[in-house]
Amino acid sequence: MLRLSPLPLGCSLLLFMACTLHAISPAEEPTVKAVQRALPSVVNIQTERIVQRTVATDVDLFMRRYWVMKQPVYSLGSGLLISPDGYIITNHHVVEMAEGLKIRVSFYNGSNYEAKLITSDPDKDLALIKIEDPKELPAFDLKTISPNLLGQTVIAVGNPVGYENSVSQGILSATNRRLATDNGEMTGLLQTDAAINPGNSGGPLIDINGNLVGINTAKYSANAVEGIGFAIPAGVVVPWASDAIAVAKGQKAAPEPVLADVLRQRFGFVLHELSASAAQTLGYRINGGLLIRDIAEDGPADRAGLVKGMVVIGISFDGRTTHPILGTDSLPREIQALKPGQKVRFTVVALLTNGIYRQQIGRVITLEAR
Repeated sequence: MLRLSPLPLGCSLLLFMACTLHAISPAEEPTVKAVQRALPSVVNIQTERIVQRTVATDVDLFMRRYWVMKQPVYSLGSGLLISPDGYIITNHHVVEMAEGLKIRVSFYNGSNYEAKLITSDPDKDLALIKIEDPKELPAFDLKTISPNLLGQTVIAVGNPVGYENSVSQGILSATNRRLATDNGEMTGLLQTDAAINPGNSGGPLIDINGNLVGINTAKYSANAVEGIGFAIPAGVVVPWASDAIAVAKGQKAAPEPVLADVLRQRFGFVLHELSASAAQTLGYRINGGLLIRDIAEDGPADRAGLVKGMVVIGISFDGRTTHPILGTDSLPREIQALKPGQKVRFTVVALLTNGIYRQQIGRVITLEAR
């Protein structure tokens, strides 16, 4: 008679653990639970504005005439509801084209809202918008944030290229990354191989416990390059959002406007610090400056012909002495005292492309403060 020997205790435990692990249902998987925790607070954002475009043929230009065509421009992004009374964090670049215009927000459950822009920070690429609802909304819990350890599992939730409530998974690949973009240089970013595509911007990157890792902001795009996305760390996002909400509710005084903000208010352009290395990446031969990231329609800068992508490298208040501008730290304090109607001369550089050649040109523009 064949006798079966009992399994050793260690083997029995391993067999029991294997059976237990195999028995976990999809609903009990950590990734699924983390997504279920975050999804009710993730929103899809659509912005709309009407822009004017100048249309002219060669004959029109010769005759000094042109036609103005109006057309709607749409932008897609994501956001995260962070308070029950309707405050939502997203990227500045998601809503920068929508100030004073239309911002539409939709939730996973199908509810839709009109939102208004509360504040934004171009340098941090963060913005706060708000929706109104008499009932409490399903806010994401920010009391605990992820430790952001290299190699940990991360999950991106958002609205990539219009596919609402999409989820992708990867690992945290690196921290404290620098990234040169068309809008300037970003620092202190997290790097991940989780798929981050247009429309994911402003959405959350979470860990396996459903805690916030960061806010998705950009993807590195180049031939034969995949799996490099970037996020703003939760350690930057949470304090910024808390301060912004406190200011919006009147619980905290608004900070004194920085000099770049004064220039935006007076002349209608948004400036971003541009280091020498970032300038070279964009093709400029300068030691730094302030990149024009956005132009307010029909403001002094717009009427003078300034466009996004130009770089401010000098400023003069009297037409004789020009202060060189290498960054925000080199902006002169006289900017704080600007009055409506005061004229200021800006030295700007731009790149002209002719086929495969690029030429850097400089010019002096006089703007009148509004």
